[in-house]
Amino acid sequence: MTTPPRPDGTIALPVRIRSQDGKSGGAGEVEYSRPSIGERLRKAGKLVLLGMVAVVVFLPIPLMHLVGVLGFLALLGLAIHRLRSREVVKGAHGRCPACGAEGSYYVGFGNQRMKFPLATSCPSCHIGLELDPV
Repeated sequence: MTTPPRPDGTIALPVRIRSQDGKSGGAGEVEYSRPSIGERLRKAGKLVLLGMVAVVVFLPIPLMHLVGVLGFLALLGLAIHRLRSREVVKGAHGRCPACGAEGSYYVGFGNQRMKFPLATSCPSCHIGLELDPV
């Protein structure tokens, strides 16, 4: 059961937390957003534009033009991935089942595609955690 969107556009989803050592019972929330097609197109377009700039800059340099082309292809792949991501994770927090500490979990730089189980680790005891929706 998700909560209604917050004023900043994020949605909270309750999750069950399992630790790498087999303990479970931790509870938490994953915050995610649903960017519009316009936002996704804009972000993907910026990546493609950056890739084209790399090609133009490296094209006149012998052998380095290959780096520019490979950079463009890598950024094009990231742009396609970003365009296809309809739900992106913004953050996660909860109680670690291994050590009982409450805290925020690292789930990427804010544009990771949301797919479960989310893998992260506890900032206190550094044990691996998996987050699954309740």
